[in-house]
Amino acid sequence: MDSRFGGRRRRRIGLGGAVAVFFGVLAIAGRASAGQETNAGVIGTVTDQSQGVMPGVTVTVTSSALQGSRDTVTDEQGRYRVSPLPVGSYTMVFTLSGFRTLRREDVRLTAGLTARIDIALTIGGLEETVTVSGASPVVDVTSTDAATTLTRETLDVIPTARTGYNALLAQAPGVRDTLQALSPTSSPNFRAFGQSNQAYQAIDGVVTSSPLLSQTGQYIDGTAFEEAVISTLGHEASVPTRGIMISTVIKSGGNDFHGQGFVGYANQSLQSNNLTPELEARGVGEPDHLELKDDWNGDVGGRLIRDRLWFWVQGRWQRDKTLTQDCFQREAPFTGPALQASGEQCYEWQRAYYQTTKETWKINNANTLNGMLMSTMRRDNEGATQFVAWERRRKQWNTFSPTYKVEWQSLQGNSRTMSLMFGAWNNSSGGWGDEFADGATPKRDRITGYSWGTRPDMGERQGVFRKNVRWGLDWYKPDWLGGSHAFKIGADYFDSEGNRARVNRKAPTYELVFANGVADTIAVQNTPVFPTGRIRYLGTYVQDTWTVGKKLTLNVGIRYAHDDGKVTEVCREAANAPGDVANPAQCFPDIQFPIYQSLAPRLRFAYDITGDGRTLLKAGWGRYQKGRWFEEINTANRNVINTTIYTWRDLNRNTEYDPGEVNLNTNCSGAGCDFQSTTFTGQGAALANGIVNPDEKQAYTDEYMAQFERELRPGFGLRLTGIQSRVLNWYRYENSLRPYETYTIPITNTDPGPDNTRGTADDPGRSITYYEYPVALRGNAFQAPWIVNDEKANKKYTSFEIAASKRLANRWSLQASYSFTRLDDPLPDNTAGGTGAFNANTRDPNAEIFAADETKEWQARLSGSYTLPWDLQLSANYQARSGAYWARTAVFRGGVTIPSITLRVEPRDANQYSTVQLTDFRVEKRLMLGGAKSLALRLNVFNLFNASTITGITVASGSSFNRVRAITRGRLAEFNAAYRF
Repeated sequence: MDSRFGGRRRRRIGLGGAVAVFFGVLAIAGRASAGQETNAGVIGTVTDQSQGVMPGVTVTVTSSALQGSRDTVTDEQGRYRVSPLPVGSYTMVFTLSGFRTLRREDVRLTAGLTARIDIALTIGGLEETVTVSGASPVVDVTSTDAATTLTRETLDVIPTARTGYNALLAQAPGVRDTLQALSPTSSPNFRAFGQSNQAYQAIDGVVTSSPLLSQTGQYIDGTAFEEAVISTLGHEASVPTRGIMISTVIKSGGNDFHGQGFVGYANQSLQSNNLTPELEARGVGEPDHLELKDDWNGDVGGRLIRDRLWFWVQGRWQRDKTLTQDCFQREAPFTGPALQASGEQCYEWQRAYYQTTKETWKINNANTLNGMLMSTMRRDNEGATQFVAWERRRKQWNTFSPTYKVEWQSLQGNSRTMSLMFGAWNNSSGGWGDEFADGATPKRDRITGYSWGTRPDMGERQGVFRKNVRWGLDWYKPDWLGGSHAFKIGADYFDSEGNRARVNRKAPTYELVFANGVADTIAVQNTPVFPTGRIRYLGTYVQDTWTVGKKLTLNVGIRYAHDDGKVTEVCREAANAPGDVANPAQCFPDIQFPIYQSLAPRLRFAYDITGDGRTLLKAGWGRYQKGRWFEEINTANRNVINTTIYTWRDLNRNTEYDPGEVNLNTNCSGAGCDFQSTTFTGQGAALANGIVNPDEKQAYTDEYMAQFERELRPGFGLRLTGIQSRVLNWYRYENSLRPYETYTIPITNTDPGPDNTRGTADDPGRSITYYEYPVALRGNAFQAPWIVNDEKANKKYTSFEIAASKRLANRWSLQASYSFTRLDDPLPDNTAGGTGAFNANTRDPNAEIFAADETKEWQARLSGSYTLPWDLQLSANYQARSGAYWARTAVFRGGVTIPSITLRVEPRDANQYSTVQLTDFRVEKRLMLGGAKSLALRLNVFNLFNASTITGITVASGSSFNRVRAITRGRLAEFNAAYRF
């Protein structure tokens, strides 16, 4: 495997060298920020007491976040601008001979904020100083995105489980995050205003978005962040995609040594049982229950050389052991699901270790070099549920997975700054270690939903990385072409892989599938397999924040992208028997997908209605081109992990596969033919072994938005937003040799009702018809799927949001929001759920049965804090969200080329889970120990009111239908303490 990967990387040298030359030319062309999304700034006008503008005023800003100070001089219109600046709290000093010096303290600049600070000077001696303070602005007078900024103070106050991106997403209006993400490796849900996917995350400027649609491997240490910006719409041209954008700033050192130690702890005695009589009546016996949860971390930062060289370093260790709802252990051998309800309760055991370091070197007054490393390792035992046998669990290991960068930043005067960065994000994980079933054959029952034996993905290895080269230029040009212009010019180069290999294991490399205990199919894997593929992306952009007068700002940008996806040539050995028939030893050539070359304009404006930076109207339109995913290029990758499905007849009834029980010919037809399809593993609807469609067009999203912002009082802002997104040129997945028109043979079945047995009282009395293709089109010879654009698959999302925010001041803070979205998705994906496959709606009539998603979803959030006397602080976090919709499914039979198929039997919105309401609470006592030293003692209570809302059931007709699979976790108390110095 190493030689394959090594050989593939050597082929990149030519293009990599060309890219290095390209960025080298850019570096020479201008004065040096790759982290442009997190830059802050301050602008304003200086006047005298009669409101006359004052040129020549020296404006100096200082902060512990700066290595030194920055200054500028007001122009002939009295205007000044100091940007970009690192996030932090600033002191501003305004001086001019003949006038009193004015000192403005505690100006808090958050990530991405351009604050307006207008000042009036009074006549007097220069030696006379007037010191003022006031709440920092909360309304950005130039930006047109909908962003939520979370400072370290906010993150420290709100009761969260400190679980990386999940803790951030839980505070952003419009985001439908993962519920109760309390475990260290809980996967984040990047969904906002009804849309998932196309997220864009950056840690200190390093883009960590996975090139996989599934966004696996997003395990990061959220306690290392100084600030975070979560933007859900209105992204400027520096952001390529329309999904949630998260930009974080890692903590850094300073001239003063500082740090903290933290410990958090909870165990089973601190969790309440939320089992109700209603849940017991539904068959719930033992809910999820915590056994152990602890969290240890410490950090320290300071100077190596004052005003020249700073450092910051942190280490963190988390553990979480949770008992699994209604899942019980027992010893192998396991002969079937009937023995599931015996033994001790199953558990998931998650452990994660993080190490983060950041160094900043001020070479001289104009040039700074900084480096950052965040590494992650995880060790999980996972996978057992009430429907998945204890022996089927696996070890999920994430080996050393670093995110790192080296970045050079340069400043020339007050008009231009530039940065050049190289960085990378890596994730290596998979099913490692013991086969707990000791080589037992993987088995499952498609009707009851039970599975046992070895886990089928045991032995899979995922290797995902994204290399970053980013260049950025900020260039301010006042009084040019009708106004002042703040240009952002930049380029991004990403070299990515997202391949998932499968190595040999002790257990057979196939899975036996039953239907109510009767042999049904055999799913044969192509193990061993080591996929190859890569995506290279080059994007350039220009963004102009064009200020016309004092009230109007135009945000005009355009982005060009060259997006190149390719499957590189490779040879493979024959798969293990019986998979060697469908997957013999063979070689595959390069496969080049159409190269996306696109332009994405963004046109928006911000109008300061009152002229004082407190009331703004913002509106505009932006286009976002969808980038390549590895799941797309895998559609034509003959060397990706796949599964060949055959009809299986257990002739000797020993519940095991024996040679002769299956006709392994993949190009047979007629009587005695057992071949059904070759699919991506875990996705029966997604055919593998596809081809490239040369006429494929790039999908894109047009986003229209209008927004009203008002600073109601100092530090307290209100935002009203309306959004409509139209997804165009969207995809479907079509078998080019069995197109839509060939599905001409109707197969009609009656709906068997929830019990999956016809002729019983619960039969609804309706029929379902699906369609199959002629026998002449059966076999692998007629399997050549490709990606097609279909206007029937285009989507529309219409949303409304209201949000209010009050910064922490005068002892209290508040964040509140309500969002509502209506979805209009005629043909949602029907291939989701497997590994490495392209998610789309297959282009056949069966994929259109009860397919349309015309649902609505809403969400309300409320969080805040209040400080009582004696430094006792109370804080809470409340959310209410609409329950998800669900529809019952059933298995239908009777066909020859499609012997069985699982279909919905009612519209997608036929049923809905109950509204979920959760409240988290914290009480904190802070002890001041002298100087900067303090000790904070905290009690967090998650799910304060012990809600037990059902969030998942079995929707498949059969004996397990309507069985409760998941409920909200019971009330949990956690103690923690933080010492700071």
